[in-house]
Amino acid sequence: MISFAGLAHAEVPPFAFIAQGPTVSLALDENGTAWAWGSNYDGECGIPASEGLEYVTRPVAIHGLDNVTSIDAGELFVIALKKDGTVLTWGWSIFGDLGYVPNNTTYNQSREHFSPLPVPGLSDITGISAGQHFCVVLKSDGTVWTWGDNRYGQLGDGKQVTIDDYYAGAHRAEPGMVVGLSNVTYVSAGPINAAAVKDDGTVWVWGANSRSLFGEAGENSTGLLAITTPVQVKGLENVKEVKLGHAHALALKNDGTVWAWGDNSYGQLGVAGKEFSNMPIMVHGLSNVTQISAGEGHSVALEGDGTVWTWGQNKYGQLGDGTTSNSYSPVKVHLPPIKAVSARGFNTMALDYNGTIWIWGNNNYGQLGNGLSSGSTSSPTTLQAATQGPIASGVPSQSRGDSTVLLAILLIILAVAVGIFIYMWKR
Repeated sequence: MISFAGLAHAEVPPFAFIAQGPTVSLALDENGTAWAWGSNYDGECGIPASEGLEYVTRPVAIHGLDNVTSIDAGELFVIALKKDGTVLTWGWSIFGDLGYVPNNTTYNQSREHFSPLPVPGLSDITGISAGQHFCVVLKSDGTVWTWGDNRYGQLGDGKQVTIDDYYAGAHRAEPGMVVGLSNVTYVSAGPINAAAVKDDGTVWVWGANSRSLFGEAGENSTGLLAITTPVQVKGLENVKEVKLGHAHALALKNDGTVWAWGDNSYGQLGVAGKEFSNMPIMVHGLSNVTQISAGEGHSVALEGDGTVWTWGQNKYGQLGDGTTSNSYSPVKVHLPPIKAVSARGFNTMALDYNGTIWIWGNNNYGQLGNGLSSGSTSSPTTLQAATQGPIASGVPSQSRGDSTVLLAILLIILAVAVGIFIYMWKR
């Protein structure tokens, strides 16, 4: 078994970029090196799962990657963008998630690849985003390209999806252009849907017709399983960034206001008394917001003064306010000045101006990086605090292994000595 003891006590470097996946946490250091920790069921952390590392509970550098400018994760795979505009992926590819089919196998065979490989046919990429089992990328010419799972029309290629091909067809393991989109400046993938912002500030969405997520353009009353080509979200303009949760969406306008729509079961729209909204509504209590992010059922906003605000679901402490109570309005997270935030699933991350990562929420896969693969935390903790823990669940460190070997040798020597003593005594 391979030992990673040399990494177990290494200090993590200052970071420049963060991305929270559903079960894995990701970061880029100042040199463009990618780091990962959390689930490694299918090699998401760049380590073959055959080594017995189901969870990587401390940050490890992913080999074979440099000059990375952006990184993101789906359910069991990772996507990275390099400075030269090329895209690399690794992990699981049952629906063509990686942009190719490893070893020329079929779509319905689970296939893994543990080291980053370029996605064929892609160049001049400026933005990436990962859904549950699909990817969305933005090219420098303003076109949007997708690949992977298409059970809910999330590839935006116009192919009608029906119950009959819910499991079998509609998937694509190579990049294809989204129909009817141009002049796009920003893309974002939700678990089973996607969104784009055009240079005129309008928002366009496609994929699973989650609860009122498409606004008046695609209410559930239509009975459609999926929206297979982009539709405009009504009531939104001057938008620069959009994020999708499981069944809710956030939009950040140029004036620093945040707008939300979709499901409000946990308060993720930032308003009480509404079960859902099929039209965007402004989130009150926020101003001069510079970045937004969305988890499974919670929302995050970063203001220009470096303060972080969260609202919505809080079962695992993902709001970071020291409680596990849901909130229907933004609550302030006690942190030093922050320059970037990222949320996904039941976790939230923040990056301060010293390059330190703060993280909180669920830890079922080791995504908190604290040496454990269970529990949760409702208050922000620094990633540096994890430097004393083991690197992976169920894998002993080298020092422990050396001690075990030494003890065994001493026991053997003692047994031999006792045997010699008894033999001599009997004589």
